[in-house]
Amino acid sequence: MRFTPQKDQQICRSTQLFLLHPLTLSVACILGSQAAIAQQTELEKITVTEQQSAYSENKSALKMPLSWKETPQSVSVVTEQELEERGVLQLSDAVKHVPGIALTLGEGSRDQFTIRGFEAMYDIYRDGLRDAGGNQGFRSMANIERIEVIKGAAGALYGRGSAGGLVNLVTKKADGQSVRDLTFSAGSFNHTGIEADLGDQLSQNINGRINLEYKQQDSFVDHIDGNTLFIAPSLRWQASADHTIDLNMEYLDQDQKPYRGIPSVDGQPIDTPRSQFYGSQSDRQNNKTLHGALSVESRISDQMTLTNRLHYSTIDITQSGTRIQSTDVYQAERFIRTFHYDPQEDYGLQSELTGQHDAHKWLLGAEAATMKRTFAMGNLTLATTSLDNPDTRAQINPVIDPATSSDNEVQSQSVYMQDIYQLTPDIQLVGGVRYDSIETTRIAGGSKTSFKQSEFSPRLAAVYQATDDLSLYTTWGRSYQVPWAGIYTSPTKQALQESDLTEAGFKLALMDNRLQLNSAIFRIDKDTPSTSAEGIVTSVDEQRHQGIEAELRGIITPQWQITAGVSYLDAENKATGLRPNDVPEKTASFWSSYSPDIHWTFGGGARYVSDRTVSNEAATLPAYTVVDLMAAYQTGPHRIQLNLNNVLDETWHIGATGGGTGKNNIGYGAPANAMLTYSVSL
Repeated sequence: MRFTPQKDQQICRSTQLFLLHPLTLSVACILGSQAAIAQQTELEKITVTEQQSAYSENKSALKMPLSWKETPQSVSVVTEQELEERGVLQLSDAVKHVPGIALTLGEGSRDQFTIRGFEAMYDIYRDGLRDAGGNQGFRSMANIERIEVIKGAAGALYGRGSAGGLVNLVTKKADGQSVRDLTFSAGSFNHTGIEADLGDQLSQNINGRINLEYKQQDSFVDHIDGNTLFIAPSLRWQASADHTIDLNMEYLDQDQKPYRGIPSVDGQPIDTPRSQFYGSQSDRQNNKTLHGALSVESRISDQMTLTNRLHYSTIDITQSGTRIQSTDVYQAERFIRTFHYDPQEDYGLQSELTGQHDAHKWLLGAEAATMKRTFAMGNLTLATTSLDNPDTRAQINPVIDPATSSDNEVQSQSVYMQDIYQLTPDIQLVGGVRYDSIETTRIAGGSKTSFKQSEFSPRLAAVYQATDDLSLYTTWGRSYQVPWAGIYTSPTKQALQESDLTEAGFKLALMDNRLQLNSAIFRIDKDTPSTSAEGIVTSVDEQRHQGIEAELRGIITPQWQITAGVSYLDAENKATGLRPNDVPEKTASFWSSYSPDIHWTFGGGARYVSDRTVSNEAATLPAYTVVDLMAAYQTGPHRIQLNLNNVLDETWHIGATGGGTGKNNIGYGAPANAMLTYSVSL
């Protein structure tokens, strides 16, 4: 963290949430600094204007800078301060306190969670552009400034996507500030890490910035380890007063062992130590990703701005992972699957024109995007192994079978528009529609499977400003999704999935707008068609997810910050009545921090998740509550922070893999652990 008078004020302003339980935790680092004492007077001149803006404005939900009360949709923001306080290492750690989000295991080798009960793996965006290149690994948080979670269908602006919502990662930019921050971390499970955030003006019109990260760690699970190298340079060229050009690059080299968890017996996860490993010591995933984005923003007039974005990413990934296929009371049948992307490429161009005329704020956009992926795999059946003492020896991983090779491609062309109309001083109407033409193709074994479909994604919404502090809204929207996000197609999945959102809610400012309370009630209906080989729809799988969410966040005093949320979700398959995989009915979370003076910050929180079922209710994961604590000491340019996670050592399960394999691939969550972080601004 950079040490300047302005940053000092932010440190004091951003002081943090009150504790769920009294803290007996303290961390002291006496690094005497006359600079900190000299600036103490300035630090006590506290304002909350900047802190409010971190919570009250977002640009993602409607792609326009609107206050939170004007946005007719549920949006949650995880700020940079929260990321720092919680010692976030992965994206799932960053969003786990957001109401409506539930963690899941995936394949134990990537970011994966659900939003309002729907899988969101393919709905991660980076600065408003689809981040498909990061879908098979753990994204670095080193260059993330904040995270915006938009709930519900957003197809009118973002196009194809899941029914539950999307996550937009807002990255740090080369904004011209002088930044020289170094961070060192060490913790449980042999974790060590180093980060650097370096930026400055390179010339009168050009700014540069680079974020670097290297980390490595083992795990509470035997034989699980991994390391990550991340490099993210960025440039900003202020070509003129009206033209800004941003170039952002990212390189990720990640090597890790997948963790596919434990099996279940008789509908419950087996009772085995959290350290038990059911894979092979030769399991591995290697992931190399390169991402680049070029953005050109041009102010045409005082009321009109044109933004053009070009993006490209390529990912080369190979994984060999041992999977449990079936179990009885005593034994497990396993096999190893090796697969690779060689490579996957995503690229596209987006152009958006925004403007304002009289009572209208409008947006016109167009987008063309392509995803190409070459995929192949190989399988090897292993000997049956004991559940009590599994064979974890290294194996000779199966070779890639050329007969399984396939080339997959998705092409989409889109145009869209939106109008925000101020009907009266108190009533605002929002209308938008997007037209997508999507074509998917898969070539495998000499045969070609493809389909092309075009759809309109509309949205209608209204906001009523009942008082200066209270707004009421209602919204309806539709979105479409390509089966399996287009990473492959099959003859029985040649139609787009359709999702409809109906939502109503309120947003209430409290304590002179320092606290913000929002609540929403919603219903999402999703239809997943099955087709004949000719593409004719033969049946439709219908899901309905409906529920209520509430979130409170802000600052009670300049030293005391709070974030809290609850959600209730009634989710089922309408034909079978079964609850979807890994979706809890109730969740609740709380985080608070408090700074009694300019040096100390104490924080803590808790997260409750009710029980969940997996594999069409074949097994049940029990409810859990996890409590985390933190303390930090700042003096001059130095900051030392201690995070204690799962301090009560709760035994809990992070989730399971999707589909029918979930009952035999259930992941434990981490036991009690600690991380110590030291940062300095040079």
